[in-house]
Amino acid sequence: MSSSELFTIVTPTLNSEDFLDETIASVVTQAGDFSIRYHVQDGGSKDGTLAIIEAWQARLASGALPVRCRGIAFSFTVSKDGGMYQAINRAFAAAREGGADTPSVMGWINSDDRLAPGAFATIRALMTDLPEIEFITSRVSLINDRGATLGVESPIAFERTKLVAGDYDGRSGAFVMQEGTFWTTALWDKAGGLDEGFRLAGDWDLWRRLARHAPLTTVDTLLGFHRRRPGQLSESMDRYYGEIDRLPPEKAPGATPLPPENGARRQKRSVAQYSPEQKAWRFVPDFGSPLLAPMIHAGGVAFPTVPLEVLAGASAPIGAHPELHLPAGVIWMNQPLMLLSSKVPAAGRYTLVIECRNWQQNNRLTIRSAGETVFEEAIEISGHRRNIVLRIPVALPKGHVYFEVESDRRPKDPREHFLLVAGMHLELSAEPETDTLPAVREEDLAEAAAATLGRSGWGGLGRFLGDGSGSPVGRPGEGGLYGAMAALEAEIEADRAKASRLRDQLRSARAEINLLRLKDAAIHR
Repeated sequence: MSSSELFTIVTPTLNSEDFLDETIASVVTQAGDFSIRYHVQDGGSKDGTLAIIEAWQARLASGALPVRCRGIAFSFTVSKDGGMYQAINRAFAAAREGGADTPSVMGWINSDDRLAPGAFATIRALMTDLPEIEFITSRVSLINDRGATLGVESPIAFERTKLVAGDYDGRSGAFVMQEGTFWTTALWDKAGGLDEGFRLAGDWDLWRRLARHAPLTTVDTLLGFHRRRPGQLSESMDRYYGEIDRLPPEKAPGATPLPPENGARRQKRSVAQYSPEQKAWRFVPDFGSPLLAPMIHAGGVAFPTVPLEVLAGASAPIGAHPELHLPAGVIWMNQPLMLLSSKVPAAGRYTLVIECRNWQQNNRLTIRSAGETVFEEAIEISGHRRNIVLRIPVALPKGHVYFEVESDRRPKDPREHFLLVAGMHLELSAEPETDTLPAVREEDLAEAAAATLGRSGWGGLGRFLGDGSGSPVGRPGEGGLYGAMAALEAEIEADRAKASRLRDQLRSARAEINLLRLKDAAIHR
């Protein structure tokens, strides 16, 4: 028996009469070639919740409700608990009683949320086509207190190492929405269930522990609806974040990195889409990965541009948002001053290219390089209708260069953004003098190409470079921009490795600081 032939679903309740009918109906009306065992765990409701649960049990037992799957085993328990996550653990234990070894797909649906029609049939088809999947989530969709749909978000590709580190907490990265997330019983048993010490962030903690054993696959479809209403637990985000920030060092974000034995799978961004041509679900390996820096084609030769990185003044990369024609990796300029950097392979004349979208009236941008103003203009409002492309000629030295991008807008609402940056890079405007370019040996090029082949970012440049004479790119083995770029790639890879080591050291330092705070609190209690 495969996991997707049985769905083990639970709902924790406490005084949930307003929306519970919708929640239960969304589970027991699922249709397809599978069975459902569904348990409702009530914490001692004083309103009409119990009457609603008993009515649904009677409907299923009498046959008054048409069952459109192989069968539904419905049960409920009433007992006081120590919080929602203890209730969910108890519910899963009750649902699996007598059949804990039977493989199934697990998930919980809160008593004000809803499953999407066809959710289980979709999961069944997905896991039949891609049997290696153990942990899935879907597009996010919100509904209001009247059940009206407020929109459906684009799929989010979650990076496994960041999920394990706890970075997807709504601050560093997007949330993993619980009502559309499911996993196998084998994965649940490995993770050990929910940590009952959490009051609000128990799902965030469960996702990072499940991800230690399997990557999270985002399904490009809708599996559940999250209801936004006054008074719900998730409304108090300050308390939610406070719970995460007060964790002891052994449970703090980044405390338990991905085990090394997971190897190459640890960085996988996993999105699955249905292919009408193949009539099956398939992985989309590049979904959620930023576009590479563009190539320039001139005189029959393609040569790379030089990427820029954000040092300060902007959001983390977001996207993809196909409905807005935005690839993954776009950023919001969220401060009046944004600082960019680049590593220029050779002194020469370049063109700074910034592709952006603007919503601010009379947004005057000033761009400086080495203290010199290279651009100062008010840019038009574009919205999402089109991109604005700024092309700014600059003379740059070899090595690290920095750009300041400043807006004179000061929005009344501090949450407003100054600019959406969809892409940025440096283009070579004139071929540098030959003696300004470093000499590169054939073996150096081969080594640099091997180090970058197949990696993300703007690696693998040598694969694209032509060898026409008189072009701005030299042939392999010669001095010229080709060699300079290949050498630069090797330096960038070394910088990335160093940055990774520094991030690990920072996490370790944060853990030590948290421990010192706990000791200090104990001393002065």
